[in-house]
Amino acid sequence: MMQQIQDSSEVLDLQLWEELARHEKRAEPLRIDVRKKEEAVLQPVRPQQLPQRKKPSKFPFYTLAVSVAAVLLMILYIYVMPAPKRVVATVTDCLNCRWESAENGLKPGEDVFNEPRTLLAGYVSLTFDYGAQVVVEGPAEFVPLTPERMILRYGKAFAHVPNRAIGFTLDTPCSSVVDLGTDFGVEAQLNGSSEIHVFQGKINLIADNGQQSKASEIVPQNQARKIEAGSTAIKTAEFNEYQFAQKISSKENRVMYGRPISLASFVAGGDGRTPGDQPSGIDPATGQIHQTVQEKMGRMGSGTYRTVAERAFIDGVFVPNGPSVVSSAGHTFEGFPATTGTFWCDITTSPVFNYTATNEDGEVLYRQQFIATLDTAPNSNTNSEKQVILMHANTGMTFDLNKIRHAFKNAEIVGFRANCGVTKNVIVKMRHDFWVLVDGQLVFHYSQPASDDTAQAIDIPIRPDQSFLTLAITDGGDNTSYDWCLFENAVLELAPKSMR
Repeated sequence: MMQQIQDSSEVLDLQLWEELARHEKRAEPLRIDVRKKEEAVLQPVRPQQLPQRKKPSKFPFYTLAVSVAAVLLMILYIYVMPAPKRVVATVTDCLNCRWESAENGLKPGEDVFNEPRTLLAGYVSLTFDYGAQVVVEGPAEFVPLTPERMILRYGKAFAHVPNRAIGFTLDTPCSSVVDLGTDFGVEAQLNGSSEIHVFQGKINLIADNGQQSKASEIVPQNQARKIEAGSTAIKTAEFNEYQFAQKISSKENRVMYGRPISLASFVAGGDGRTPGDQPSGIDPATGQIHQTVQEKMGRMGSGTYRTVAERAFIDGVFVPNGPSVVSSAGHTFEGFPATTGTFWCDITTSPVFNYTATNEDGEVLYRQQFIATLDTAPNSNTNSEKQVILMHANTGMTFDLNKIRHAFKNAEIVGFRANCGVTKNVIVKMRHDFWVLVDGQLVFHYSQPASDDTAQAIDIPIRPDQSFLTLAITDGGDNTSYDWCLFENAVLELAPKSMR
């Protein structure tokens, strides 16, 4: 059966091909347009266009370059170009200033910009805009940086900082001193070390050698610290009240180093700072101390010089009457006039005294109490709280300068200052003479007429080789009535020993 099916298929195939051949012979020939065929053959084949990558724009690159350049220029400007000028302080005063150049100099009343200054010699006082007052002593180089900050590269500076300016900072090459309501002094050496003295209040002292390590300490008043160059170790130093110029006055041609020594304190048994045991009195005839001031008209002098054993800094007392011995070393002054040789009361610091009027029979007519005070006070830079030495006519007193120097060993006595005159509220005006001697030599004399009770200023220098300072009053030739005389704010001024 299978053989039959296969034979039939082969017959059909043969018949199919024969039929196709016969049909091809009878079919009409096809017409072909040869030109179109040639055009088709000759037409060039266009290559396939591939998508092209866009070329990168140059604009972002330029933007980036400009931005980087701007940042670099800004950094260069900050670190290389000078900062814009800014007023940070005002010049309060100048004394004997010599600057590195005329452009670098300062004058009183001028604005101070935040730029370096070099003071070759002299003193300049600055008031910063936030209230701190700084006295710079030359030679010094400093930069008033901001209203609350100053750089001291070398030299000395003293800062008085009121409460409204707390936080004022003074930088040196190895330290920063941050004020906590103080008076303080800083000395920066050329070798990079620093020394800091605190006079009032306290400071925060930071030792900074420019490295990562730092140290700090709160330093209280009346103490000092030092920091060596390149170190962060804060070491104790000896406090010296007279190491820094604290005030200057070009009007008076004066530099004030620390508080002056009060002679009134010495009279009352003090140490030059404290008031002592007022109202004691010193008897000029005997040198004895009276706890209650003795007052009596016509007390007679001894005619000799008397030492005062109970007052450490007073050499002695006397009643002037013609030539008189004025020191325990035997100095004699020939210039005193002849006087009555009598006096009324003790030498005292009490400003209160009593006057009792009597008749010929000794009966008391009236009693009156006075407050001793001067009419004017020429010395404006002395203590605002008036301290007086009340000396009646025909009394004298001498201070031992060497003993005072020994007590204030870190400083040197450079001058004596006071106001002198008769108390302004006495009933009757009389004549009297004021005398100041140094080692028995006259350095000041004032004859005050009865018609004038204006106070006079005393201002004399003291040399290191001078040993005795004498104050005396005589009666003026018209007896001793109403001759209540004063030395007001009598002080010795001190300065560092290096100033000599």
